[in-house]
Amino acid sequence: MSRERYGRPFGGFTFLGDHADKEGFFNLSLRKQAIRLGWSNGCPRVRELSDPDHPEFGPKWIRQRYAETNFCFGVVVDMVRKLKKFELAEKLIEYRRRNPDEPVGYFEPESVPDTYSQERSPMGSLWGYVISRVMIEGFGRGNSRTSERTLKTLDILEEIIPGVNTPAELLAILSERVRRKMKVPPITILSHILPAGLLEEDNCRTDFGELARHLKDKAPSLWGIYKALEPQIKIRNGIASF
Repeated sequence: MSRERYGRPFGGFTFLGDHADKEGFFNLSLRKQAIRLGWSNGCPRVRELSDPDHPEFGPKWIRQRYAETNFCFGVVVDMVRKLKKFELAEKLIEYRRRNPDEPVGYFEPESVPDTYSQERSPMGSLWGYVISRVMIEGFGRGNSRTSERTLKTLDILEEIIPGVNTPAELLAILSERVRRKMKVPPITILSHILPAGLLEEDNCRTDFGELARHLKDKAPSLWGIYKALEPQIKIRNGIASF
């Protein structure tokens, strides 16, 4: 199965896609829209999560969440390019070979390309999965989102980019500054940047280890909070232990 489907690459963070109007995207059912955006998001379980009978999510929630995360990651990549950090941009959007010692967990074969077990997509990586979610917390969720918060979060991102060279470094510093400057609870940030569900699903232990090293160095207070958490609090909030 090709990496390309619905006029968009798997995990390539396409918001709607160049062929969205041609394929009649907005004439599709809510669930079919969610499945297409899930493909752009690199989600290996989009059919399960977008099931109308899903106890937590369902098609409307999944469509909105993946549209938002795809869009936000695109904003980050665009800013990295605008600031001429081209090598960093390439690291953010590359399809990387998986470590053979880190086989993937559960996935729906019909929701992923044939290459899924061999390579990790941009949005399927820890960086793609997490950076957009940290940005969204900075922007604010629901009624807390304002133009002031959005612009301030974008300013934080713009300040960080010139001084970093890797996605892990970007994520570590961004997480700490969004936590402090945007007053996002540390548990919320940690549940996003060290997601137990992603670790179980993708088994990306090398990337988690790289992020941990940068958190220790670049965000020691956030790392200290993580290390002090009781195991039951990590479990309750979906925070990985490693």
